[in-house]
Amino acid sequence: MITVNHASQPSQIVPTVDYTALAHASKFVAPGAYRVESNSFDQGSLEDVAFRNPDGSLVLLVLNGTGGNLAFNIAWAGKYASCKLPGGGVATFRWNFTAPAH
Repeated sequence: MITVNHASQPSQIVPTVDYTALAHASKFVAPGAYRVESNSFDQGSLEDVAFRNPDGSLVLLVLNGTGGNLAFNIAWAGKYASCKLPGGGVATFRWNFTAPAH
């Protein structure tokens, strides 16, 4: 989760991209959420995971493990978005739902 660089004085603690991803997950993925299928379509080194929260919201976490910018698309429920994530970056997308009136 972190890297400790003892070569510098004083030692430096450097959070990794995994640390940042865990921070995003702990903020947006609620207790009781379950994982749902997601697919990054082999777009370089992007990693993604999606969850359905107990309130019905959908959370998508995307991590760019490369050193450079990567562009990607998100498609869900007939809607599309194009995004760009810097190297080592993490992005969280959340969709809220309102139950239809009966």
